[in-house]
Amino acid sequence: MGLSVSVILPTHDRPAQLGEAVDSIMAQSCLPDELIIIDDGKSPARPDIDRWAQQAGVRFIYEKRSKASLTASRNRGMAIATGDIIVFSEDDVTWPADYLQKLVELYEADTEGAVAAIGAVVAESDDNKLTRRVFDSLADALGRGKWRPRRSPARYAKLPDALRGKLFPASRLSGGALSLRSASLGEFKFDEALDGYALGEDREFCYRFGQSRAIYQAPQLKVAHLPAGRADAGMYARGRMYAENNLHIAGKSLAGGAGTYLLAYYELAGAVGLYLLWSIVTFRPRVAGFAAGIVAQLFRQGSRAVKGMLCGS
Repeated sequence: MGLSVSVILPTHDRPAQLGEAVDSIMAQSCLPDELIIIDDGKSPARPDIDRWAQQAGVRFIYEKRSKASLTASRNRGMAIATGDIIVFSEDDVTWPADYLQKLVELYEADTEGAVAAIGAVVAESDDNKLTRRVFDSLADALGRGKWRPRRSPARYAKLPDALRGKLFPASRLSGGALSLRSASLGEFKFDEALDGYALGEDREFCYRFGQSRAIYQAPQLKVAHLPAGRADAGMYARGRMYAENNLHIAGKSLAGGAGTYLLAYYELAGAVGLYLLWSIVTFRPRVAGFAAGIVAQLFRQGSRAVKGMLCGS
């Protein structure tokens, strides 16, 4: 490959899934130049990963961090990456063997450097495709993404003929399938105010990055999300984080004013109704915990706002 590639792989206490993710990276038809694993879990990653990378001739960097923060781990990975292309993955995502080769070919076809970021499609390996389509259609109808920025340089960038029909303008790319041209990165970082597991951190980054850079999705590129990383038991906490982070993004990262907030609240209200409905039709009552978490966080932040107005702070 003409362009050098750095793969950044944050991980947190999932050694089995991490092993599968690294296996898929080391099985690529064209290997990356370096693999950077940032580990913010309590237990160390699998000791044989270093050996795998050395045997494959891939530069390997492993760094342990004491604080659990997906955004901080990604930022640290970007700070030490040396590749022309930075490819993000996650410890519960696996790649087909030709993924990296096809991705780099897309960047190499862009000889003018107009393409700043390319994202793949994340396929949920345990999902029924029809069920996923129905869920996504309902979520879109109930306001998901309605408050995203409308400005998109990707719509006006001139792509070479080799990329037409292969790349499509996007406002958000999944953090588990996101790649960037390092020359276009500048001072951009992930927002570390979105702490811990950080639902929505990829949305926040792409909203800011995509205001001045051309970002695209390549539908023909697909990665698989391993089901073991998902559990209904934590749905209440995820719902609270979803609400808190969405409102943080609307207030801190966008300049849409009251309209943006109104649409953000519309999305949250729609999510409450959707997850309550989904818990009934799928006979999974724990899914309703996500809706309960959203309501609890909205009540908490609303109470805080009222208290601030009454106390003058």
